[in-house]
Amino acid sequence: MDSPAKNPGARLGTGLPRTTLAMASMIASVFIFSMVDVIVKLLDEQYSAMQIFFFRSLFAILPAAVALRAEGSSRRLKTRYWPIHVLGSFLMMAFLVCNFLALPRISLAEFYVISYSAPLLIVLMGTVLLAEKINLSQGVAVAAGFGGVLYIFQPSGEVFNAGGFLALAGTVLFSITMIVVRILGRTETEGVTAFYFAVIGAIASSVFLPWVWITPDLYGTALLITLGILGGIGQLLMAKAFKDAAAVMVSPFQYTSIFWGVLFGYVFFEARPDPVVLPGFVIIASSGLFLLVQSRQSVE
Repeated sequence: MDSPAKNPGARLGTGLPRTTLAMASMIASVFIFSMVDVIVKLLDEQYSAMQIFFFRSLFAILPAAVALRAEGSSRRLKTRYWPIHVLGSFLMMAFLVCNFLALPRISLAEFYVISYSAPLLIVLMGTVLLAEKINLSQGVAVAAGFGGVLYIFQPSGEVFNAGGFLALAGTVLFSITMIVVRILGRTETEGVTAFYFAVIGAIASSVFLPWVWITPDLYGTALLITLGILGGIGQLLMAKAFKDAAAVMVSPFQYTSIFWGVLFGYVFFEARPDPVVLPGFVIIASSGLFLLVQSRQSVE
């Protein structure tokens, strides 16, 4: 049976091309994650990052359990890869906590532009950790992308602050997490990985609750539950996108988050990104898209 990358026109039960559904999944996941980030910014004024992460993990179990049932994977929860699941879960906790701490300190648009360095980091880490090879032009693209990050962090820019550095730290941790997810993807389904990440994350973060717990009111409870469910759905949609189509086909749609970042930032927080962000976005996005094109050529 042909893989999605080799047969992008393959159709699923809906009658739509597999690649079309994968693109739709990616667009939907980016929109959902953007809404999650808005909720985090709304919650952060009252609740700690660790309490927010606890609810993010706890209620992400619900969509993960639904995915397990749909996959018929519930009987395959037994795994020999506990250390990798635990490592991935703690990495996810670390990068999400960094993100939750960063979001109140910078605009959504600035946060997303910094996160766009993740594809560059994943390429670099794949070379170091997975012995994947890159050619000279890809190396130049990675270097140019990091040049865009440095441009954003120039001392005259407003992003040169704790929020910007926390967002960058979260991006580094996210990139390492994606390497771990790629390793798990060789043996585990998306539902199994999402379920364990959510369960382990909820258990680990619950240890800190006695020191940070604030009993939420009805409004806060609704936001925290919504945060977890949406986060879980977004994670599954993104995993499905990468499963049903080659990364080169769906990754560019991650850049649509800049639209939601500017729109939601203005609507909910009356925020406008620093002018220094736009040139940095062009440099980083161009480098990432070049790497995707290179990857597609190597697949073909």
